[in-house]
Amino acid sequence: VFVCDGGWSYGEGDDEYIRCNGYHGEQTLAEVIANSCNDAMMQIGALMGGEKFLDSQAMMNLGVKTGIDLPGEGAGVLHTRDSLGSVELATDSFGQGFMLTMIQEAAAISSIINGGYYYQPHLVSKILDSDGKVAKQITPVLMRQTVSTDISASVREQMRATVEGGTGKYSKVQ
Repeated sequence: VFVCDGGWSYGEGDDEYIRCNGYHGEQTLAEVIANSCNDAMMQIGALMGGEKFLDSQAMMNLGVKTGIDLPGEGAGVLHTRDSLGSVELATDSFGQGFMLTMIQEAAAISSIINGGYYYQPHLVSKILDSDGKVAKQITPVLMRQTVSTDISASVREQMRATVEGGTGKYSKVQ
């Protein structure tokens, strides 16, 4: 259970305060995700600590090229052990302060919701020749397990709650 009081102060001045998108009060982890509560995410980041946070990003293959079958893939920009201070950890914990490629984000999220399995991303499953016959079949390559199947199931439920009644409710499709 986390308590959102509207943000986190890392200094004395008004410009040294990171705001949440509301005052959510006491909430469970599922409510933190559904409400997109920055304050609670900063608390979670602080509980994890910088070392474990960076290890988690590495486990999800963030900040490195995925090897997707496209030219010119970027690596993204993440903090390092030397550049991740308390303020950077706070903002990184709710998704600001670092840059990912869309492929990295899609592959990481897919691994979290598909049972915890990170596969090397590909754009296609097969390539057909001019006669419509399979010229090349792309076989999925399992790189690692990022989370347990139980955690994966829990995150799927939390994500569902986000579109059922949380901050993602307006993006829900039939």
